[in-house]
Amino acid sequence: NKPAGMLCHPSPGYWDHGTVMHALEGLLPADMLKHRESYTGEADSFIPRAMVHRLDKGTTGVLLLAKTPQSEAHLTSQFKGRSMKKRYVALLLGQPQGQAGPAKILVDEPIGRDPDRPGKVRIAPDGKVAKSIVHVHAHSPDTGLSLVSVDLLTGRQHQIRVHCAHLGAPIAGDDDYAGRKELSKFRKALASMAGTRPLLHCWCMSLAHPESEEPLTIRAPLPPDMRDLITHAFPDLSVEDPSSWPQPGASAERWTVKLRGLPFSAVAQEVVEFLAPKVAASADQVRIPNKNKKIKTLKPGELRPGEAVVVVE
Repeated sequence: NKPAGMLCHPSPGYWDHGTVMHALEGLLPADMLKHRESYTGEADSFIPRAMVHRLDKGTTGVLLLAKTPQSEAHLTSQFKGRSMKKRYVALLLGQPQGQAGPAKILVDEPIGRDPDRPGKVRIAPDGKVAKSIVHVHAHSPDTGLSLVSVDLLTGRQHQIRVHCAHLGAPIAGDDDYAGRKELSKFRKALASMAGTRPLLHCWCMSLAHPESEEPLTIRAPLPPDMRDLITHAFPDLSVEDPSSWPQPGASAERWTVKLRGLPFSAVAQEVVEFLAPKVAASADQVRIPNKNKKIKTLKPGELRPGEAVVVVE
C-alpha cells in the first residue's frame, strides 16, 4: 500500500534515498533489484526488475512487486495482455461532463507527451491508445467534489489525471492538470483537508496468481486524507468499502453477449476492444475460458476455447 509522496524507483534527485525500492533493499532478492532488461524509454531512471508497474509519486494504493523472475514474467504478461483489472478511487473538482453528464463514462482518448511541459502528457490524436471508464458515484454541491471510481483499461502515464481533466473535472489537488482557479477555490474552502497531492488511490487490483494462476484480488484501504474528505463531503457513504457506494444506472437492463470464433489466445481486454465500436465494457465484465485447463467434457456454463461471455448494460 504505497503512501503519498514516495517515488516508486530511483530517478534524478532520488538516486540514493526516498523511493519504494530503497525501502525494500534487503527484503527482495538482489537479482530483482537489478535494472529491468526491457527498454522503458526513460534513460534517466533506474527501474528494477521487481517493479512491474508504477504509481505516481502522489498516488497511493496497491503496488505489485515481483519477488522472482518467474513472477516478473507472469505479471508483465498480464499487464501487456491487459487481463489484469485495476480500479482507482478519486475525488474530482466539479462534475464529469457537467451536471447532466452520465454516471458511467467511457473515455477513449489517446495520450502523448506535452511538448510544452517536460514530463507531462496531454490528449493527442497521434498519441498512444488510452481508455478509462469513469463511474460517478456521488456529487457534493456544498464542496463541489465528485466521488468517482475509474477502471483503467490501459496504463499510460498520468492517464486517469488527464482523462478526468478532459471531462472537465480534474482530480482534486492535481497541480499539473487542474486549473489554478479551481485549485485555489478548493484549497481555500477546505483548508488543511485539501492537502497538497492529487487525491487518487489505487483501491483494487484483480489478477491471476503468478504461480497457482488462481484468481487473486488485492485491495488497499483508502488513505486518511481521502477518508476525511469523503466523510466530510459524503457523510452517508462508507469509507471502508468503495464497492458499497451508489451505482447510478445499475438497475438498467443488462444483456449477456456470447461470442464465438475468437482466437484461442484472446484476452479479456481484446474482447473489450472488439466490442468498443458498439458497446462500452470493461475487462471485469468479460469471462473467457482458462487457457491452461485441459477440457475433456464441458460442465454446464463452461466455455470452449475461442468463446467469451460479456455482461453489458
